[in-house]
Amino acid sequence: MARPRTFDIDSALDIATDMFWRRGYDGTSIADLTKAIGISAPSFYFAFGSKDAAFRRITEAYLARQDEVVETAFRKPEARLVVEALLMGFVDFLTDPEHAPGCLILNSSLPIAEDHPFRAEWAEDRRALRERLAERFRKDRRADRGFPSDWDPAHTARLVVSLIWGIAVEAHSGASGPELRRMVAQFLKTWPQVQAS
Repeated sequence: MARPRTFDIDSALDIATDMFWRRGYDGTSIADLTKAIGISAPSFYFAFGSKDAAFRRITEAYLARQDEVVETAFRKPEARLVVEALLMGFVDFLTDPEHAPGCLILNSSLPIAEDHPFRAEWAEDRRALRERLAERFRKDRRADRGFPSDWDPAHTARLVVSLIWGIAVEAHSGASGPELRRMVAQFLKTWPQVQAS
């Protein structure tokens, strides 16, 4: 018969999320987690299976919140508004005082071992977002929906995704929401006014 859990799983996940967010995946050990949660290592493994499994559970919830920002942006009617909603949405998300600053994924992806499957998965997620943005930009250019005719959709998509990661780094380094919103506004001034033909 399985042993009854003597701690609250949701509270434990909140504590683990904060630790991973602040320290990254490699910088957070099982000993750190069990001490912070107040449980033994066997209880941790009984509840979560492994550090990888606990982290995957946390990042799945995190990525679902990120996806809300992305989906809200893609519902905008033209390219420039998509980019504005995407960048401003990530500024708000990554500087939310309800959690540690910066990006949970970014804080873990660079220090993590190169051959770890998480790293490849996150690289694939970035590639998929770049491709989705590039395709949206191509459609908006064809339909005269706010994408400059002399800009390359793929290069612009890469720039926007790079800006998202830059926002994450700056937020992690202490930049405030208002500071980052001003930065995004400055970038958006470089977007040419596109007149529908």
